[in-house]
Parts: sequence; C-alpha cells; structure tokens
Amino acid sequence: MHKSTLILELVVIASGSLLIFLGYLIKYKKKVNMLSGYDETLVQDKDGLANFAGASLIILGLISILLGLVIYFFPTHYVLIMNIFTATIIIGCIIMVLGSKRYQIKKNP
Repeated sequence: MHKSTLILELVVIASGSLLIFLGYLIKYKKKVNMLSGYDETLVQDKDGLANFAGASLIILGLISILLGLVIYFFPTHYVLIMNIFTATIIIGCIIMVLGSKRYQIKKNP
C-alpha cells in the first residue's frame, strides 16, 4: 500500500464522517440554521427541511466512507474512485439544492 493512497483513504473517510455528523445535527437536532442560505422567514416546513437535508448529508457521508474503503481494497483504481466520489458529491449537492426548494414558502405571481 502506498502512503499517498492511505492519506487519500483517510481524507475521504474523514470527510464522510464529517458529513454524517453534520447530517445528524441537522436531521435529529434540527440545526437547520447550519444550512447555507437558510432564512427562517422563507421556510414553510422547518422539520421537513431538516429531515431532507440531514438525511441527504448522512447518505452522502455513508457513500463517502464506502468509497474510502473501496480505495483501500482497490488502490490501483483510486483515480476512478475519486472521480466517482467527486461526481457523487456534486450530484448530491444539486439534489439537496433542488429538493430543498419544496420547503420554501410559495410566492404568489
């Protein structure tokens, strides 16, 4: 095992752990104020937003940890795995941004 892939594994697993921790705080402790751009006056369902955003972060964290473990077992494919990791994070962020719009107060045209 190369030292560089070991560091990469640890960084990916640590980032996954951080995502799970933040997801836990948002979903179960209802810390929606941690979300970027959160404005209480524009949200109609704070609990729904907390559940959606928190669960999304927890899922992204679990996928990140899984990919970190895949790097451990298949270190020669780390470039492909990191591309999958990057795509997963980007797609997850897009899903979170678009999905969180359903919890905003609807403005009348």
